[in-house]
Amino acid sequence: MNQQKTSDFTGNNNAPNAALLVDGENISSAYAGRIITQARQHGQLTVRRVYGGVRKIPDWDAAPGFRMIHAGTGKNAADVMLAIDAVALSYEGRVGVFVLATSDGDFSYLALHLRERGCTVIGLGEKKAPIGFRKSCHKFLELKPADVEAEDSGSTSLPSKVKFIIEEHGGEMEISKLNPIIRRAHEVKISTLPEGTWRGFLEKHKKLFECDPKGAGAMVRLRK
Repeated sequence: MNQQKTSDFTGNNNAPNAALLVDGENISSAYAGRIITQARQHGQLTVRRVYGGVRKIPDWDAAPGFRMIHAGTGKNAADVMLAIDAVALSYEGRVGVFVLATSDGDFSYLALHLRERGCTVIGLGEKKAPIGFRKSCHKFLELKPADVEAEDSGSTSLPSKVKFIIEEHGGEMEISKLNPIIRRAHEVKISTLPEGTWRGFLEKHKKLFECDPKGAGAMVRLRK
């Protein structure tokens, strides 16, 4: 299969094109940022879609960076649409990596079929994801709530909290938007910290964050 490649946001010209397909009726939108962050590790996300019935995935509409594919009201309609799109994309040859975000074991056959087509399949799901689906993927990554991830890392420090917030925004966001969000979520005033500004704080933790040059709309990104 002829797999096209493109340059990702880090300038890597060898990054394969990837499709991120989310089972919105099975995976919470609270994982949106972490899903994108994890998926980006495996290729340039040329396709980002969430599947589900309008009434079953209302919170996903507010998640940035995803195209909503609204299924009908029929049983398993979203699952069928996701599977059809995945197979169609594999035959088009535009992507070589598929990231399937679901904990539903019914997608095991789809994962195996994509592998037979020569595609790389990455699974993202919760602890409840069955072993059959996990083994059907080349690699399965378990999604954990933010508080559990903080406990696993042994840190609930401010850098960790900032990291989680940026993950929730897809791995990048405007620096200017950090202040109101962190003040509201954690009651932290940057003016009371030694750095004095969020740019100063982010640049102090260069192993975690990468900032654009100063200017309107300057962004901060999580380092890989």
